[in-house]
This record gives sequence, structure tokens and C-alpha cells, in this order.
Amino acid sequence: MRGFMPTGVVNKSVMTDEVIDLYLAPWSSEDGKRAFFRNLRRLNKEYTQAIAGALKQLPHPTLVLWGDRDPFQKPEYASRLATTIPNAELIWIKDAGHWLIDEKPAEIGAHLNTFLSQTHSNRRGGSGSTDTENNAAETFKPHEHGNKA
Repeated sequence: MRGFMPTGVVNKSVMTDEVIDLYLAPWSSEDGKRAFFRNLRRLNKEYTQAIAGALKQLPHPTLVLWGDRDPFQKPEYASRLATTIPNAELIWIKDAGHWLIDEKPAEIGAHLNTFLSQTHSNRRGGSGSTDTENNAAETFKPHEHGNKA
């Protein structure tokens, strides 16, 4: 995995040993290894097609952020996903690969803040907001692992 992970970013300098360790740590236990392989099985096209019907039933706004140079998930999947999910918004992240939050933390944070603020405003206009909704609309600040976007 250590050699594989840097292939998922455009800017190789962001995939430091520290960042790789953060990704690999949850998978180091026996339970973590089982979860890792379970997730790998779900990356195949058949699994995605199997859940497409459920995606069409999502009742809430959905933000799809996709790196325009993602080597693992083909760009056409982004459009299909956003088309399948009602109320989905697709935003392309320029010059980014698969690990968007590591390559473009400030840009991702800004998109999340905008989306959550809009979603929160739309909900408040309806039946009022809850504490959970208020917390969701607070400013998102991604952990930058010492990297600046």
C-alpha cells in the first residue's frame, strides 16, 4: 500500500509517510484488515450497479466532489453518480487525484462549507433547524497534515 497510495495523487509531495500512516493505521488490526478487503470488493462495477437503485432513493442533497485526474475511479463514474442521485451536485476538483482532502484541503473545505451552509439555509426555511443541523452548518476545517493547498 505504501507504494500504491502516491499513485492516487497528482501532487506526490502531499502523500508523505505521515499521511500514509494515517490512512493505514485503521487497517492494521485483524478487524481493520477485514474491513479493508470488504471495501476493496465494493469497488467493483457489479457492486456499484447493485446499489444504484438505493442511490436513486436518497432523500437529501448530496455533494459529489471528484478529482479530474483520479486514476482509481474513472471520471465518467462521477457524472453517472451525480445523475443517479436526486438533488446531487457534482463539483470537479482540477488537477487532483483520488485523495482530494490531502491534495486540495482548502478548496475541499470551501466547497463543504458552501454546501453545508446552503443545505442548512434551505432546511431552516422549512420546518426550523435542530442542534444537529446547526452543528453541520458550522465551518469545516480539514486537517492539512502540515500541507498547504
